[in-house]
Amino acid sequence: MDEQITEYIDHYLLHDPIGNAEGTIAEYDTEKLVAAEQQGAVFIAVYNTGRREIVKAEDITQPQPMLNGITVVQPLYVNQRTQATVAVFDALQSMLMPSVAAIAEDGADAKTPAETFEEALSALRTLAYPEE
Repeated sequence: MDEQITEYIDHYLLHDPIGNAEGTIAEYDTEKLVAAEQQGAVFIAVYNTGRREIVKAEDITQPQPMLNGITVVQPLYVNQRTQATVAVFDALQSMLMPSVAAIAEDGADAKTPAETFEEALSALRTLAYPEE
């Protein structure tokens, strides 16, 4: 069985030659990357095959995590789910422990803890089940 592996960039590293340190890039703002490069930072593309190569800052784009050619997860997707989940628990906390809940300055626009919980749960359901 002769399978051909599709090579793609898994992630990028920023190498600081002065401090002799490396770290994975999490910020893909080209302007910031170019500024770091101008100050001596070196960028390294790390491929799924383990191959590494030095790349220019302006050539860096956010990689799409893959597993056997299938996108596994995208960071924004995870952040949205996490934020929605925390909002549900915050709303639940305000229902169960009202003394911990923040009091709105303008009582006219204030929602009840039950309304806040229902909105947060609805937002989480929309993320979890977008087709419904």
